[in-house]
Amino acid sequence: MASSKYLKSLIIFIFSIAVVFIVNFLLLGTTPGFMLLLSTSMPVDTLIINLLTAVSAIIFGYFFGYILGPLFIYIHKKTIGRKMVYGIEEKDTTKKFKGYFIKALWPALFSINIALILANYPIVTDLITSVPTPSLESPLAPWATFIVLLPITTAASLIVFSPVLHLIDSGIIYHNKDKTRDTYDSTEVRNIGNWYITLLKGYSGITIFYNYFSFFYNMIELMASNPDLTSGIASIFTLAVYPILITILIIPSIIILDITREKRRTYLLKKVKKFQIDQPMEIEIK
Repeated sequence: MASSKYLKSLIIFIFSIAVVFIVNFLLLGTTPGFMLLLSTSMPVDTLIINLLTAVSAIIFGYFFGYILGPLFIYIHKKTIGRKMVYGIEEKDTTKKFKGYFIKALWPALFSINIALILANYPIVTDLITSVPTPSLESPLAPWATFIVLLPITTAASLIVFSPVLHLIDSGIIYHNKDKTRDTYDSTEVRNIGNWYITLLKGYSGITIFYNYFSFFYNMIELMASNPDLTSGIASIFTLAVYPILITILIIPSIIILDITREKRRTYLLKKVKKFQIDQPMEIEIK
């Protein structure tokens, strides 16, 4: 069955959510929650946030590729693609589901990056969490803000990455052979989506280290003036788990994209005909 190729990734998804909930329950028990609406306990709030993150990734990951995919092609063609030759690479549908973790990793890091930046601002904590204003100096405040922000920042991340993933699946490629004909520069053949991935990696990958350092430095300063074991556990847990966890929470979105690949590809190739991109292109390596 075609659905069996997704079984392993779905098991990882369900297992991860269950483990995080159990660990939170064992460490934090009935610690009051932090959601602005319907807040219960911290483990339950975290579970709800994780599920909302997965749902937002599915919705925004699917629809915004349709909306912004053609725009991303237009931008590429009108900027660096003026002297490039574009074409369509045909690839057979694979029965295996590979590369899903990497596809989910970059939008996950992008999401975490935005959340880390915003979580350091008390005004954001005051707006989106139930943390009382007198407690905004608690080391728990930035952590709670970071968690609550994740569904929002994941949606924002998929708005950017969804068109890129659609482009990768479309098979639209380009080469610069004509541009390099009279130079010693190497001929380059790339998928448009992979070009955008390279562009976004800088923000998703490199700057996250600085933002992590800034976030935890802020938490350590708050813990020094207001020691709190719960906050210490939360900060360590966040540092160790969330880059992997958010990646896993985005995996169902990648599954949906894989299932709908041919439908999305047909739509995008129809749209790009107006950009004179309709010729097949074969890559031969000798």
